[in-house]
This record gives sequence, structure tokens and C-alpha cells, in this order.
Amino acid sequence: MAMATTRLPADSLNPSLRDGLLECFPSSLLTPDSSPLLAEVLSILRVYNLTPSDLADKWESFCLNKKHLLAEVEDGDPFQLENVRELKKHIQESLERETRYKRTSMGTPIARGGGGKMGMADDMYVSSEF
Repeated sequence: MAMATTRLPADSLNPSLRDGLLECFPSSLLTPDSSPLLAEVLSILRVYNLTPSDLADKWESFCLNKKHLLAEVEDGDPFQLENVRELKKHIQESLERETRYKRTSMGTPIARGGGGKMGMADDMYVSSEF
């Protein structure tokens, strides 16, 4: 009976991404036992368009500022799947907050003219009526 072999995410990494991950994170990230953790890290990199270095910076900041969110770990290394998922939530919430801030800081357009509706060209011309 032949055993089916499954490719680990680490096997399919391009060399520059692999080197970046090894430079910024523990080498245990690329072991077969860490396959779910690596998949989560790769997902964050892809979804938020981050480099391994960017993610490492966010991880360090998260660990310093959000210690209360980190799950307890036995071996002292907080770089665990549950904690990386918390980081992912934190990144998403920060992005949503930033988007809301940009939306509200842009203001609401003011209608000019008598109709109360703003046409596309209304903003282009300065009215002499004040």
C-alpha cells in the first residue's frame, strides 16, 4: 500500500520568500510540525501584501503592546498559531480603523445650486453667488 505524500507549504516557497522568513522568524516555522503556522503566516503575507520583514515588525509591536492578548505558552516562545491568529485579527482591525478614519476625514460634499443635488461638474466651477 503506497502512502500519499503531501506537499508542505514550506516545499513550495520561492527561495527569496524562504530566506526572508528564515531571517525574520524561527527556523522551526519551516518544519513539518509547523505547517499550520506557516500556512497562517503565508496567508497574512498574501492578504495584507506584507514582506516577511514587515510582518516581523508588526509581530514585535504586537508582542510589546498587546501582551494581554497572547496565549500562555509552555516553552516561552509566543510565536504560536493561536497568537499569530490574534495578530491577524489585530492587523485587520487596524486596517478597518484606518479606512474609517480616512473616510470620515475626507468630509461630506456640500451641494451647490438650487436643486440640492450635486452634479459632477458642480465642483469644478466656483459660483459667484454667495
